[in-house]
Amino acid sequence: MGSEHYRFSPRSYSTLARARIALLSLWAGALLAFGALFVPAAFAHLPTQLAAAVLGDGFAALDRWGIALGSVCVALGLADRRLRGELSAAGLMRAWLPLAGVFAHTTSAIWVAPELHALRVAAGGAIGQLPAGGSELAQFGLLHSVSRALFALATGSAALASIWDLWQVDPKLVSGASPDAGTS
Repeated sequence: MGSEHYRFSPRSYSTLARARIALLSLWAGALLAFGALFVPAAFAHLPTQLAAAVLGDGFAALDRWGIALGSVCVALGLADRRLRGELSAAGLMRAWLPLAGVFAHTTSAIWVAPELHALRVAAGGAIGQLPAGGSELAQFGLLHSVSRALFALATGSAALASIWDLWQVDPKLVSGASPDAGTS
């Protein structure tokens, strides 16, 4: 599986690379499952106020775990890159890519989620209680849009890093050297 320039041979990956791929896949899968399955189901089967409260707790947990997993994945990527002696800019970008998700989760946890919670509390627990056309409702709309963008950034960076790690370019193949070159 894979073209002549791309490898897909998990046996050739280091333990660090395999651990990073597993963590990135877990992180991306959790975000995708939450966004695609749990969020729509919560709003379909729960009253809006309860769904928002439950989902708020879920997003807070995803933010905490995303910060931790993303940070570990960056460390694993940098360590693996150093062990393999990889010097390419693309390899460095691939190692640092999960940091975009860490940034998104941190921004969500520190700024967006607390602001959304404060607006819900000010509205008596339900955003629907805010007056139409009011500044609080506009602020909620903006924060909700920022929250969705941050979630998409975290999900995209975790998924892209996972896929990129799986199908990383083998520099020996691109240069035309034998895949066995330099091995004894």
